[in-house]
Amino acid sequence: MYFAIHERILQKLAETGQKEFSAGMIKEAMDKVEDEEIDSLYQDWLKYHEPGSEAAYPTSWEEATEDLSDFPELKDSQDMEM
Repeated sequence: MYFAIHERILQKLAETGQKEFSAGMIKEAMDKVEDEEIDSLYQDWLKYHEPGSEAAYPTSWEEATEDLSDFPELKDSQDMEM
């Protein structure tokens, strides 16, 4: 992951077409890549936490019943299929 981030910073610098970079230019490239990374992480988070998204619903019987451990009478029914 870190290697990819460093590579993206270098790509941003290369896109300028210059061969020498000031500390400010490097910081600006780093900030842009960091913002892109944060936006990407936020979008991934939204996929799994946004109400109504398909990923917010259980995808397996184990996942659907994980919060039912307080009900001992339901433990035997986990093996049954609907």
